[in-house]
Amino acid sequence: IGPFDWDNDKDYGQTDKETEWEYETNGFAIVYYHPDKNAENKLNALNILELVDAVVPETEEILGKYPSTEEMNGRKLPIYLPIDGEEYNTLVQLLANGNASKGSKYGCSVMEYGPLGCLMRGIVVHPDAFKQYNGEQRYIKVIRREMMHYAYLNLIDYNLEVPKPYFWFSNGLAEYFAHGAAENGM
Repeated sequence: IGPFDWDNDKDYGQTDKETEWEYETNGFAIVYYHPDKNAENKLNALNILELVDAVVPETEEILGKYPSTEEMNGRKLPIYLPIDGEEYNTLVQLLANGNASKGSKYGCSVMEYGPLGCLMRGIVVHPDAFKQYNGEQRYIKVIRREMMHYAYLNLIDYNLEVPKPYFWFSNGLAEYFAHGAAENGM
């Protein structure tokens, strides 16, 4: 994806001819998943879209706004649900054009920076994030964390002569948000 290829028609989930991807969408995101016989993957996609709808206003409350689809040149936030760890690692590499280390244990985002801003190539959620750990599902924290990165990094005016965003700040803010900061009065 070049710096001007903003529409979702060029998403890997749209262009991959070898793997069958389906998707669900709302006003903010498009979730790519593989169809399965018991529709669990589709249910996961729908649960993520419901979470996205809840996270957007929380992000707006903290940052003052959330980048709208219109502000992103019509692009919705792509989220991928690979079927196993191997596909997860492959997908992270594909989205990063081979320039990424392995994604984190439960999920990560791949972004591209340029004069037009920050292009989110995709959030990739590891299948293990949907398993229960100590009564919680990790995918919720993954989506909250990566959406905060997306919002924060897209609210920066990259045309100004300012230093690159401090990643320690972005990571700290995203981690804090992932653990329910909006619910705790941040």
